[in-house]
Parts: sequence; structure tokens; C-alpha cells
Amino acid sequence: MSWEADLIRALQSMASPFLDAFFLVLTQCGGDLFWLIAIFICFAAGRRRYGVALSVLLLTSFYGTYALKHAIGRPRPGPELRRPVAEEELSPSMPSTHASEAAGNFGYVAEKNRKKWAIGVCALLAGLSGLSRIYLGVHWPTDVLAGFAFGLLILAIWAWLVEPRMWAKLGSLAERLNKAYFTPLPILIGLAIAFLTPPGFGGPPPTYVGGLVAGMFLGAMMTEEEQRDIKTLGDISALTVCVAIGLFGLIASMLVSAGVLQFIASALTGIWATWIGPRALWQLRGRLSP
Repeated sequence: MSWEADLIRALQSMASPFLDAFFLVLTQCGGDLFWLIAIFICFAAGRRRYGVALSVLLLTSFYGTYALKHAIGRPRPGPELRRPVAEEELSPSMPSTHASEAAGNFGYVAEKNRKKWAIGVCALLAGLSGLSRIYLGVHWPTDVLAGFAFGLLILAIWAWLVEPRMWAKLGSLAERLNKAYFTPLPILIGLAIAFLTPPGFGGPPPTYVGGLVAGMFLGAMMTEEEQRDIKTLGDISALTVCVAIGLFGLIASMLVSAGVLQFIASALTGIWATWIGPRALWQLRGRLSP
């Protein structure tokens, strides 16, 4: 790992308060909160398919990378390589979860947009997010490369195998069967995450993640694909309020002690952000519009 340590030191030789702040912001492009806000925006705008896809990619990257971290057991760079502004990371190092989430989710956004400028922006943000992990000294360069590879692998499986073949089939099955048959499924998955995640696995508390998964996927099942054109100030205001309340719910859920109450709080946040919030606010928007 000598060359990797040398690369970290080379990047940090250019360190400054500006670069510290710059990379602290960019590292969030591979963070859970950044992508949860993006998912909330998708649901608020009526893009259920995009919201579900980003949710699946985010969840798969999170649990997949953490499982690999514990299986590989590679230690993080030492404190002498960590920038003072970076928080100490206690989980194993390889692969980088931030790099995986950035590569997979930005890759999905680029694949759906397909405009050259959008592909370039997504690639740049994903790359800088990975670079930030090296600059901050919380990952070795090969951790980031492994994270990029894992995220792109998940994206390829979803975009080329799962989404084009299964999405239409699941939709037609849901139309033929009562949704009540499926409502226990996300709740059971959320409970499994809350109770079966091993101690010390890493990341947010399992009751927070489990409740959020249960609420978001339950809400996604109940809502409809109804794309909303966000054009007027009223449309932007409704979307902003919906996402802001969801963000407040995320913060409040994290402040609750791990347990049943945290599971319920994060589940309600997920249901609001994916179903109740967009539906209620756009109905109110329709009534108030002239």
C-alpha cells in the first residue's frame, strides 16, 4: 500500500481550507442523505420508477459494500493520513460505499438522461466524490476503484436485466391482484433489516434503515406513476415543502433512540416522502390554483 499512501500524501500536499470544504461537500454526492433527498424529489415530481430504481441501487450498494467490507477486513488509512476535518471511520475500508453509491446512482441518472452534458456532469461528480475519499484520507485509492466497480456492476444488472424485464411484469401483476396482498412485504423486509442486521455492521442504526425501507417501499407500492411538470412557482413550492418535510423526518428519526419508536418514525417519513406528501400537497396545489 506504499504507492497508495504516497498518492494520498500527494493529494494532501495541495491541502487548503478551500479544498477541505470543497471535498467535504463533494463527498456527500456518494452519501445516503444526498441520494435520499434525490429520491424524495423523484417521488414528489411523480417519477415513481426513477425513485424506486435509485432506492434499490442505494440499498444494494449500502448492504453489498458493507458485507464486502467485513468479508475483506481491510483496515482504513491511519490517522496520520486523515485530514483533520474528516470524521474517523470505524468500519473496514474496501470497497468504498460512497464510491459505489456515486457510481451506481449517477450512472443511472446519466443512462436515463443520455445527453452528453448530463453524462459529463454525472461522471465528474461521481469521480470527484471518489477522489474526495482519497483526499480526506478515509479510503485507499483501490478502495475507491473497487467501489466504482461494484456500483457499476449493480447498475448494469439493474438497467440491463432487472428493470427492462421485470418492471412491466410487476406492474401488470399488481394491477391484477389487490395491493393488500403485497403491503406486508416491505414491512417484513424492513423488520428483517431491523432485527437481523449484525451488531457492528456499520452505517445508520438498523431500526432507522429498516423503518425507512418499509415506509418508502410501502409508499411506492401505493402511489401511481403520474409525472408532474414542475414549471410554476407554486409547483416548485409544493415540491420543496414535500421534500423539506421528508428531510425533517429523516433528521428527527436519527435523533430518536434506536428501537421501535425509531422504526416507526423513519417508516412514517418514508411513507410521507413517497406517497402521502406528494399526493396531499399536489391536491392542495390544485385547489389553490386559479
